[in-house]
Amino acid sequence: MSGRGDGDGRAGLPGDRRGGLPRLPAFARAILLLIPVRDRRSLIADDLAEEHGRARREKGRFAAATATIWAAAESVADCWLGEASPRSVHGQLGPRGLRRTGLRSGGWPRDIQFGLRMIRREPIVSAAVIVTVLLGVSATAAVMSVLLGVLVRPLPFPESERIVRVERAPEGGAAQYPVVGIGDLTDWRELGTAFSAIAGWRTIGLTFTGGDTPERIRVATVTRGLDRVLDITPTAGRLLADDEFVPGNDRSIVLSHAFWVRRFGADADLVGRTLTLDARPYRVVGVLPELPFDYPAEVDGWIPLAPPPDSWMWQYRGSSFMTAVARIAPGLTLEAAEERMTGLQRSLVEEFPRDNSENQATIRLVRLHDVVVAPARPAITVLSLSVAVVLALACANVGVILLARANGRRGELAVRSVLGGSRGRIARLLVTETLVLAAIGGAVGLLLAGPAMRALIALVPNGLPRADEIAIDGWVLAASLAAIAAAGIVAGLVPGLALRRLDVGVELRERSRRSGGGTQRLIRNCLVGGQLALSVCLLIGATLFGRTLLNLRATDPGFEPNGRLSMRVAPAEARYPTLEDVAGFYRSLLDDLAASPGIRSAGAVNFLPFTSGEWGGDLEVGGERYDARIRISWPGYYETLGSRIVSGRAFDWRDGVDGPRVAILNETAARSAFGDESPVGRTVEFGDRTREVVGVVADVQHQSLSEPPVPELHLPGMQQLEYSTSVIVETEGDPMSAVPVARDVLERIDPSVALTGVATMEERIATSVAPERFRAVLIGVLGALATLLALIGVYGVMSYTVTQQWREMGIRLALGAPGTSIVRDVLRSAAKLSALGIAFGVLAAWWAAGSLGGLLYGVPPRDASSFVLVPAVLLCAGLLAALVPALRATRLDPLTTIREE
Repeated sequence: MSGRGDGDGRAGLPGDRRGGLPRLPAFARAILLLIPVRDRRSLIADDLAEEHGRARREKGRFAAATATIWAAAESVADCWLGEASPRSVHGQLGPRGLRRTGLRSGGWPRDIQFGLRMIRREPIVSAAVIVTVLLGVSATAAVMSVLLGVLVRPLPFPESERIVRVERAPEGGAAQYPVVGIGDLTDWRELGTAFSAIAGWRTIGLTFTGGDTPERIRVATVTRGLDRVLDITPTAGRLLADDEFVPGNDRSIVLSHAFWVRRFGADADLVGRTLTLDARPYRVVGVLPELPFDYPAEVDGWIPLAPPPDSWMWQYRGSSFMTAVARIAPGLTLEAAEERMTGLQRSLVEEFPRDNSENQATIRLVRLHDVVVAPARPAITVLSLSVAVVLALACANVGVILLARANGRRGELAVRSVLGGSRGRIARLLVTETLVLAAIGGAVGLLLAGPAMRALIALVPNGLPRADEIAIDGWVLAASLAAIAAAGIVAGLVPGLALRRLDVGVELRERSRRSGGGTQRLIRNCLVGGQLALSVCLLIGATLFGRTLLNLRATDPGFEPNGRLSMRVAPAEARYPTLEDVAGFYRSLLDDLAASPGIRSAGAVNFLPFTSGEWGGDLEVGGERYDARIRISWPGYYETLGSRIVSGRAFDWRDGVDGPRVAILNETAARSAFGDESPVGRTVEFGDRTREVVGVVADVQHQSLSEPPVPELHLPGMQQLEYSTSVIVETEGDPMSAVPVARDVLERIDPSVALTGVATMEERIATSVAPERFRAVLIGVLGALATLLALIGVYGVMSYTVTQQWREMGIRLALGAPGTSIVRDVLRSAAKLSALGIAFGVLAAWWAAGSLGGLLYGVPPRDASSFVLVPAVLLCAGLLAALVPALRATRLDPLTTIREE
């Protein structure tokens, strides 16, 4: 039955055609190529070909092909894991052997039945493996669904990879603010050749008064071409036409699909009707399509951006207030488009001088997909790595469990070997048993993947973009099934490899009294040591993140958050067209609120601390320019916020429209512009006006507790027109009790004004530290779970070791050895095992800590106390875990042990 090559690239597979036998299935031939020895491959191929022909005549073509493929896989397993002799492999897989183990008797179904019986025989071990796989599969499927839905799946627009955000940036740097002005955007559209379409947008709030109560909605004011950038078609009506981007003809709106359904019940007759927004009529011309992801996100409609020629948007060429998006022209790469746009922008900077021109000479293009998922990428990465670590720990524990079970069955496996079972066949049995457990756990895990996915989404701070697109789809199911199969095979092979040097004669004499040999002991110790090392890394990380969170919570934000309630109001421009009208509205509102029962004081500012929104500008002092954040505040604001006036005074109602132009600086701005001198009474330039500094206010943390304060210029609301404003009140009791009071005041003053954004200042601070809290809680929980698994592993190894050494310990006790010496020996072994794993964990944590600098606050990445305390605590915990089996060993009956000997 020797073979020869057939000349078609399948050398060593002579069973393709022999004596009229049919070809082996192509997949079976491919599997046999994994057999490294050519002679062995030829013998097996001849036997498979002969048996395949017989099975084909008796069972049909499909059944024969299926059985042959399984037999080929068994052959490869036997060759790699079984006897070394080709003749023994051939004897195992000859015609009668094939009928017994593969093609005729159904060896795999028999192994599956035995695996099910093992669940009844060893329910505790089986339950541990099933639960571990269940948790692993559910976590893997949940995280994978999030990864695919958020980070991998493209945006739901045609050729979405060509859609980019356009940013102006300094030479060789990143954009400080990813926004642009309408002047540059218009020239990019008319003069540029890099884009097939370009548009800009920004979001504003409008009050819709068509219902029982006023509702504040968010709309995107868009320039011409946004529909072409996204390549979308309306659900009803049409999108904005080019002639509607003209001043005076811009009272049109395209509703979002969600707002159309929620507020109007998907009424198709709504197109052509008029809605009242901010006391102005807007004609509904269409409805945007229903998409799993809307862009711009979370807006209720689009309206045209059509500023008049004398608007500040046109007058200040370097103004930045819009997000620009574009579709790269066909045939251009992103790099080539960037190069073309940078050349155009440099010529525009030379032609139209503007402030801070060095900050606008380079164009950066960022794919829209990357822009959308950027906020969630760190959290998802942390989730993925954390779940991977826990899976590694759980799989290590499963490996320890299976090794212990396999060692307890050494006698059984020796009997199987004597009865003709090769080592490959025994390994297949162990793999099949593990696959049965993995399949049961995986099936239940997939059922729990949906709830686990929703829990992950809820755990991520500030939510996830594209959350509606996250689902358990076919790709997730396929990957989960592959993970189940891979975990089962690997976990089953571990004990099989550990038992490769099984001495049948010794095992039949000693049965389960042997400890499993050095190989198995080494594998167990490595698995437990790896668990301890990962536990050290997680616990040190949890300690660093926990201290960061505590440091942030202890940081002074520069104001008093307790007892403060914030809310947002925005009177309609049509009802309050002048600065005097707006000032009158806010004076009535703040005075009435301050006089209401339960409220001590009231104030207002355009952007409260820890709320979204920023307005920047250039502050000029003595010919020097300073970048500053602009705050527009009203009388009573600093007192209500609990912010301290360092010098000078706060704004009051005397700083009105006709009064002298005044300003207040924060400490950082005063120090930057005037050094150690007092700025009170000095003047600063902002815009086209000179303003007298009347006070200096203490620095306040606005965006993050961990970021240093930035220069701020405060202007009085009576001298700077601003409609949308955050109102803050100081209450005598529960801050939320002021909500109905505020609604009643607004109802009296102007019932068309909506009250939105209600939150206490404590809630806003808590939201600002949500990412740090997420990291601390997640890593802390995972660290605790990893430690628990590691300690269970230590307990399991030491308990198993003590069990295997009972005879020796009993003899020592019978000869008069004290029990403390046995406890000392067991704890010494546990200390060695724990110390080695902990040492590797400390080294790994030390290496990884260097990358955590940007995530920590008030604690160094390689904090000495954390790197000493965590290993010490974990070492003590490991010794405590080993103490239980050590004490149990001291209660052995020496006489019973001697009788057994």
